[in-house]
Amino acid sequence: MAGESVNPYDTPDANPLIERSGPVSLPPGPYGAYRDNRILSRWVVGLLLFYAALQAFWLVVNLLYSFSVAATSSETLDTIVLGVERISWTVLATFVVFGVWIVRSGKNAWLFHQLKRHAANHGGRRYHEVISTTPGWCVGWYFIPIANFWKPFVAMREIFRASTTGQAAPGYLLPFWWTLWLLSSMGDQLTSRPQTGPASHWNDHLITIVWTSSSGINVALSVIAIQLVRTLTRMQIDSAHHFSDMDAEVLKRPSPGDRLTGTFLDR
Repeated sequence: MAGESVNPYDTPDANPLIERSGPVSLPPGPYGAYRDNRILSRWVVGLLLFYAALQAFWLVVNLLYSFSVAATSSETLDTIVLGVERISWTVLATFVVFGVWIVRSGKNAWLFHQLKRHAANHGGRRYHEVISTTPGWCVGWYFIPIANFWKPFVAMREIFRASTTGQAAPGYLLPFWWTLWLLSSMGDQLTSRPQTGPASHWNDHLITIVWTSSSGINVALSVIAIQLVRTLTRMQIDSAHHFSDMDAEVLKRPSPGDRLTGTFLDR
């Protein structure tokens, strides 16, 4: 407006994050139609919070036992521990629901990969990114010895890359998550084995360090996993709306030959 003075040192207006909602219209991908993972992600986050609380409890109990802070109430602690062990089956539920979320996110990622290829071809460009891990193997690699040291990380990295249409995820997120996962797996192996052989000579102080370190790592893993789930779910929602706003001609239904995209044709 004329005559209105503008202070160049004013801070710019901040645009709050707008929750994008409403249906999206996308063609089906190689592994089905797009699925909004918001509700499933909330279940995953809730179970991860419970898992973190459970691990924090074990951390406190181990410290109490080790330093004899509650020596006079050991029976009470034993009762509490027994009760927690009875609900530890929820840990399995956490991994199952987390696996379902990974599979569904993988299916969405393949769809976004297809749409990116179509958009690039429509604009006369070539799309060079590769996605090679099928949704089922995004979880299956966790159960294959030796390969489970790196293959699940590669699968998750491909899902993130295919789901990125705007702001990318923080660079530390995936490496930090996978490092904690490997440390957690090694810690669980140490704490689940009976103390026989060389381990039988461990003193109580060393056993306390192993148990408390394992519980602390699991708590940290839960926190970073929650951020991973929320970040990827938000990215996929934004990508779905991004492609839904594009011309339908650009997002024509993929041909049957596109099912091989990312497995052989892109290698």
